[in-house]
Amino acid sequence: MKKADYKNGFTLAEVLITLGIIGIIAAMTLPSLIGNYKRKVVVNRLKKTYSVLSQAFERTRADYGDPSGWDIGGYMESISNNETVTKNFSKIYIIPYLAKIKNPVYSTWKDYGYKYIKIFNSWTTEQNLNRAGQMLALNDGTILQITAATHNYGTEENRDDRIVSIMIWADINGLKSPNESGKDIFAFRIMFTDGRFGFYDTDYSQNQSTERKVLLNKCKNTPYTCGLLIMADDWEIKEDYPWQ
Repeated sequence: MKKADYKNGFTLAEVLITLGIIGIIAAMTLPSLIGNYKRKVVVNRLKKTYSVLSQAFERTRADYGDPSGWDIGGYMESISNNETVTKNFSKIYIIPYLAKIKNPVYSTWKDYGYKYIKIFNSWTTEQNLNRAGQMLALNDGTILQITAATHNYGTEENRDDRIVSIMIWADINGLKSPNESGKDIFAFRIMFTDGRFGFYDTDYSQNQSTERKVLLNKCKNTPYTCGLLIMADDWEIKEDYPWQ
């Protein structure tokens, strides 16, 4: 009776075929895994920033009352007081309520160390870099720029621009790329008229839409509003989120 022939190990061809299959599977799944990881990192950082700013706002309101009564010297005055209002507001109502902040200074993004930034899609890189405000860094590396926002109460021919709110731009991973709205830069807003704090919305009314289709469209057209969409999606970046 003949003994059965047994093969020991694998042939080179079998090994190469196996490695090829593994490589194909990795090539198909790795981009998705990396993409999902990046999304989670963005969401976690954004959620933390939102929490830090919300808590700071509530502590400020507990000390000073409703924002409509905050004395910052320049509320509802001319846009010429923008820098003064921003500095005063930051000094009194923000900086004391944030833990271990670094490098507080009124500056442009460029002077603060940025070589590239994209906040407004319609602006050139240089215009975005030269946008000024109160700069500061949180202890986790998030960089904020605080600016006084205005509204034109007149016409285009006879403008009457007045300060109506405070904008807070948050770069949730600091100087690291991509430094673009909707990817690592998001906007918050404190409204003086009704005392609200939250993600920036292009709609200034109290009856802001929460319909997802509306929020998605806003995010596509005005990327720095995308925080609204992420929060509405229960702190998740879904597949139709406009990364590009």
